[in-house]
Amino acid sequence: MASLNLGENIEIDTELIKKAYSLAVKAHSKSSEKAYNVEESRRSSDPVIFSFSGCWSENGWYDGEPFGVTEINLPLLFPSLRSIGVNENALVNKAFLQRFVDKILGNSDFDREKVLQFLNAKSVNLAHASIDNFDASNFYMKVMKNASSVASHAACNLMGNTNLLLETVSNFIPLSPYKPFGTYVFCTGNGKLVILRNPDAVLQLLFFSSQLCREEECTDIAQRSLQQHFGYDNELQDCFQMLNEVHLEPLEQLPLSSDTTSSDIATINSALNDLGLSTRARLCLCAAGELEKRKIGNKESIDLKKPDIEKAMKYLEEDYQLNCRHRDLGCYDAFKLQETSKDFDANVKRLELAGIWDEIIEMLKRYELPDAFEGLRDWVLLGTRYRRLVEPLDIANYYRHLKNEDTGAYMIRGRPKRYRFTQRWREHAERMPAESSGESCFWAKVEELRIKISSQGFEPIKEEVLLLEAHVQNWINLGELSGDVLLEKSTFKKWWEDLPREHKLTSCIKDLKVS
Repeated sequence: MASLNLGENIEIDTELIKKAYSLAVKAHSKSSEKAYNVEESRRSSDPVIFSFSGCWSENGWYDGEPFGVTEINLPLLFPSLRSIGVNENALVNKAFLQRFVDKILGNSDFDREKVLQFLNAKSVNLAHASIDNFDASNFYMKVMKNASSVASHAACNLMGNTNLLLETVSNFIPLSPYKPFGTYVFCTGNGKLVILRNPDAVLQLLFFSSQLCREEECTDIAQRSLQQHFGYDNELQDCFQMLNEVHLEPLEQLPLSSDTTSSDIATINSALNDLGLSTRARLCLCAAGELEKRKIGNKESIDLKKPDIEKAMKYLEEDYQLNCRHRDLGCYDAFKLQETSKDFDANVKRLELAGIWDEIIEMLKRYELPDAFEGLRDWVLLGTRYRRLVEPLDIANYYRHLKNEDTGAYMIRGRPKRYRFTQRWREHAERMPAESSGESCFWAKVEELRIKISSQGFEPIKEEVLLLEAHVQNWINLGELSGDVLLEKSTFKKWWEDLPREHKLTSCIKDLKVS
């Protein structure tokens, strides 16, 4: 538990925040003629700041559905706003997204009717505005009631509540799909800046720091909240001048009592008191910290399995491949034939690796690993090696046992998630188009084309053959596909040799040789 320097320790530029806030206020002003402003530095290394005006219409906030949620579908602008392995795009407010798209496409026309004068910082009537006219108390209570449902449900999940009522409630009460992300800096009102990154803890802090005091009436707290909103500029300036920052880390060690006097956590406790956090609120923050701690622990346990992964892969990359070469076969064909004890040993290694990787994928699906796990370079590289080495063996096993006749094509019904996930990791890390890194699925494409030609003939699938040949040429040149596929006994080579002579004469792979 420590008080940290904002600029030096968490890489936040205080001057940048001041500038961004100033531009946000400027864009929010009714006198602004633009829908958004752009502040661009002369140096290319400096950030570009886009500041948007606030919403003056209810249509800018609300789309008619409970949370107005929609999938973000802007892969060129926001490629990172998605769950990589699960392949789900981030959910965002539909009305906000539409306003953003309209402004980025140059369409600055948006409805400014039904202006909420009460929320306009430029309004000369602000100091004398009637709370009854805006009905802020009802508005505030409705927001806090919904926020309570969301925060309470999240807190139960954080604390591992197994009560079946929790699941029942979520079935008939809509819960917000949104979640905070990024680094949050809270101004306490006493010159302190409380810094928090954990998204689960941010949600709880946003809720509990907005709670009503028992001595205050609803209208008083609503009025005070609005007044604080308009005085935020001065508060921010004061905090940055004092540079009294408190980083809530580690969360699981936060003091639970507001009167804790221990000297080493006095600053932390003072900040929590300034935010008005009760014991329950502190418990929720601690639970968020414990969850993150468990995720880190899970990641560490997975890291310990790297030697087992490397050992099994080394056997397949060295011993098994060498044995296959002595039989003038590639690994795919040798494994499909299953004629020697080496093939049996390779199958044991395949199953061992499948168990480890399936465990990792299940953890990811349950969100039991840190959010950044799928982007870690060492795991992206390891996953790519594993996929290229072992997926051909899975495909060989699939077609050896004729599973395609009962289940369907491997790519449609038989491909395990461990390969789909690791392929998406690589495509995301290298900014590749989705489904473009399919070299490990080569043999599945070959098997399906063999089946199609035997039943339909060559002409109906000629374009598919040409596409596969182009991929083969590219994958072999890049070293992503082994030259073993061109061996004389190879299933691919035998199949390709049976294609029409006039096609082979002009094929892009006719001159490829075994390396």
